[in-house]
Amino acid sequence: MNRRRFLICGASIAITPTSARSQSIARTFKLGILFAGTFVSSEKYFHAFFDSLAGFDYVEGKNLIVERRFADGRIERLDMLARDLVAANMSILFAPPTPAVLALKKVTTTIPIVFCLAPDPVGTGLVKSLARPGGNATGISTFGSGLVAKRIELIRQFLPNGRRVGVLYDTREPSARSNRAAAHEAAKRAGLAIVEAEAHSRESIDAAFGLLKKGRADALLVFEGSLGLSNRDVVVSLAAAHHLPAIYAYPEMVIEGGLMAYTANTVQQYRRAAYYIDKILKGANPSDLPVEQPSQFELVINQRTAKSLGLTIPEQLLLRADRVIE
Repeated sequence: MNRRRFLICGASIAITPTSARSQSIARTFKLGILFAGTFVSSEKYFHAFFDSLAGFDYVEGKNLIVERRFADGRIERLDMLARDLVAANMSILFAPPTPAVLALKKVTTTIPIVFCLAPDPVGTGLVKSLARPGGNATGISTFGSGLVAKRIELIRQFLPNGRRVGVLYDTREPSARSNRAAAHEAAKRAGLAIVEAEAHSRESIDAAFGLLKKGRADALLVFEGSLGLSNRDVVVSLAAAHHLPAIYAYPEMVIEGGLMAYTANTVQQYRRAAYYIDKILKGANPSDLPVEQPSQFELVINQRTAKSLGLTIPEQLLLRADRVIE
């Protein structure tokens, strides 16, 4: 079965409307989804999103028509895909990462846009303010730069004798500038130096790790963004090959062999996005719906990876972890 078709089916059959929601929504809506990453990297999140939508009685094939566009980690494709979606006359748009939201905002100021996974909605121009977005976009922030500082603190805890932290990022990510500033500030407080390495494609990641090695990085912080998530197999394997303990923005990278992740709960963000979809389709103006800050965070630790790196994770970190992979 086609994987994209499976997502449609999975979202549709997961719901049995309750008697409290027995009244059907007469109108059929068109939902456009624009995602910077790959389908595989986001499949479970979209399952959560559609499951939550169905809780508001929006079911694909019943009263919801869905158009999906995935850039597969190629940010340069987003503008074309955004134009395509807007031309299809959507009722509402859902764009989880910041680059996708910005691409949509270039081509429409009228179709409502709901976002999540947005590290810095104000700084990157998605909204005028968190309390009063003031345009056609609103959603949920990830508190991005604050999480960068927290990840630096965690590195200091599990690597107390480290001197240099490498940061891997894509400069095309709108949040890269604020994340870099946060990393430098947090590293200074922790007595650490920063070794920067940029990558813009799957093919350039290996060269970026060469820069980290040349800069004698003791640990690695991978900024959030579609580059790392869509190419997590390459990033995780190169971190292991270079013997670099790494902390990530996505639990998937830890499940696949990375050392640690600290992040806003991604599943919860996708589920909460459905609330915004419902409010707007029922008449709310996105400019009046405040952007939410995350309320749930996850710390995931891979003990197998720690042992392979010869690291001992402090007991207090293990006790704080939401998940420990043994």
